[in-house]
Amino acid sequence: MRYYKCFSNCFPLSGYRNYVIYDVSRKDVFAIDKPTFELLGLDIISEELLQGLPINRFSELLDKEIIFQCPMGDKNLFPFIKTNWCNPFSVINCIIDWGKKSKYDVFKAIDQLDSIGCKTLQLRFDSYAEKNHIIKTLKYTVGKNIRGIELVIKFNEDFIEFITKEFESVVSIICYSAYSTGVKVYNNWQVIQTVELFIGSEQCGVVSPSYFICNNDFFFESINHNTCLNRKVCVDSNGDIKNCPSCSQSYGNIKDTTLEQAMSHPDFKRYWNITKDQIDVCKDCEYRHMCTDCRVFIKDSENSLSQPSKCTYNPYIAKWQGEEGYVPVEECGTYTRETGFVVNPQRVEELNSLIWKE
Repeated sequence: MRYYKCFSNCFPLSGYRNYVIYDVSRKDVFAIDKPTFELLGLDIISEELLQGLPINRFSELLDKEIIFQCPMGDKNLFPFIKTNWCNPFSVINCIIDWGKKSKYDVFKAIDQLDSIGCKTLQLRFDSYAEKNHIIKTLKYTVGKNIRGIELVIKFNEDFIEFITKEFESVVSIICYSAYSTGVKVYNNWQVIQTVELFIGSEQCGVVSPSYFICNNDFFFESINHNTCLNRKVCVDSNGDIKNCPSCSQSYGNIKDTTLEQAMSHPDFKRYWNITKDQIDVCKDCEYRHMCTDCRVFIKDSENSLSQPSKCTYNPYIAKWQGEEGYVPVEECGTYTRETGFVVNPQRVEELNSLIWKE
């Protein structure tokens, strides 16, 4: 009898209706059925059990290198990967907004980020920002601990050409007010362009497959922490220090408060450890550990575990808004302040029977 084992970097995950495998090393995800999901959770799998799966599933798992042949006596040589998430830095990412009315010292904010070891920074400039100011800000980051900068600016082809030639630390550029939406290459750099007039805090919380992330670091962080607010600090266009520019609560202003002082406030880290497995509806979604979670735009502002209000996927029927048969989550259960969302299995069964002809 031959035996097989699931590769330790492939994680079967269940939703209410669907099942998937996250191949976090190859940054890939694909759907599976319930019997396959249950087998992949075993410590060792016999060939006989695998042969009992739907046709071609066994060979597919081998071809995709989800499983490998493993003698029974060697099964303990391939332990499951621990899903702990560790990072030595108190802040791992930051957003700095600069707008028409901004009067704070952006260089002071960058110095403080440098001192606390922040590695990634998103700089967002509104359409009134002068090119010289943007260039001066980017030059100021040279030689700092900050190694990865995402730049959000108004579309200007000549300016993009200049930035992609001069600043190696800029790893991503997003341009608004472009002529079309898509990705264009400048000097071997992929630049994201959109016809939207501006990209700022209003875009926070949008849930879409195009924003899904599947990799080691994101997956492990998602299991243990909030994927949007964990170890994040932001400076909005007024200089106010927040968890996110979309948040209403400020913990001081960069003019008279340091980032470290703001982060020492007892409420600053309150969302850091809220995971997708705790959040209403999200905990029943097969995509939950690929999705960035926003705790600002939620359906019930008084419930920190409420479902994101901008999510248009219903995991109980496996449909996105706009797809045939879609109904909102509210038709699949009941929301209350005391219990959060409670699914109605009978109603969901009726819906799935109508939609999927089961």
